[in-house]
Amino acid sequence: TAAAHTKSIARKIIAEKLPEYATPYAIVKTPAEARAAFDNIRAQMGRDVKVVMKPIHGGGSQGVKVDIASPAEAAAAYAEIDSFLLEFQKRPDAGFEMLDTHPGIMMELMLEGPEVDVEIGKSQDKLLWGKILDNAPMDRPNAVEKNIATPSQLPAAAQAALIEAASKMVSALGLEFGNFHVEMMMTPEGPRLLEVNARMGGATVAKVVRRVYGLDLIDSGIRALFGLEIDPGHEPDVFLECRFIIPQVTGTIEAIEGLEEAKALAGVDEIPFFKKVGDRQIAATEDTFDYIGYIHGAGKDYSETIERTLAALKMIRIKIRKADGTLVEQGADFSHTPVNM
Repeated sequence: TAAAHTKSIARKIIAEKLPEYATPYAIVKTPAEARAAFDNIRAQMGRDVKVVMKPIHGGGSQGVKVDIASPAEAAAAYAEIDSFLLEFQKRPDAGFEMLDTHPGIMMELMLEGPEVDVEIGKSQDKLLWGKILDNAPMDRPNAVEKNIATPSQLPAAAQAALIEAASKMVSALGLEFGNFHVEMMMTPEGPRLLEVNARMGGATVAKVVRRVYGLDLIDSGIRALFGLEIDPGHEPDVFLECRFIIPQVTGTIEAIEGLEEAKALAGVDEIPFFKKVGDRQIAATEDTFDYIGYIHGAGKDYSETIERTLAALKMIRIKIRKADGTLVEQGADFSHTPVNM
């Protein structure tokens, strides 16, 4: 479990046991080491590269820096992440993100390709289920998770390869029972690991999987721990798109309009809000931010589902008062566009 939740340890084990899935990486402890690590990864690849830098553990893409394209940028990113972590660990909720102590910083080659969540279940190291949930590309330079969508739009062969790789990676870390949430990218060279979590997916993953496949990750995960029979669910009978409502600016919410009208649209399952009028929210352009809420849209296929979801988001208007007094109005569809994997 420690290996799963510590990205650098997982990378080391994968490189040793499953080199076909390995990605060049390094632990860096100073800006100078960040410069040297960038040069080393570039030399390993034999070409110009971009890298990602991130805390060695922690959730929700906290403190992640992408598109780092030079040794100087690597050194600057190290300083920014280090400063962010030193400040973040003072927060009362830092332990929830596993960032109540400074975890260290790692660098790895920046991968290209569709990003997915692979939900798998195992019992005595036997694969019981595997489900692919698509992730929309993040806006850069900020690593902001936008959505969960399933059934996957990737070809069947790619989905099978991702599930097989996820199962092998979990086994390589010595994890044999229960739920696992494996974040991966399907690169031109094949499946590559982003992170392994020794748990089911967070956010609304359990709701999405149950709604689409009839598979209860909570009940089935417990049963897998004890080797009991599970209900594997059924073939997908609906498409579901969960889109997170992302804040455009930092400030205090003064109004939320159009929510009830959006809820009444066809295909809208639910639109829970985490924030209410009077609450402060932090923009997605900062190192740590708040989601405002999310929407679940459903349909008979991907096209209908995303059309319904985005239509509902566009109806919702959120007014935020910034610290300087400026009133900003954003749509709940801020940063969202249709994405077909």
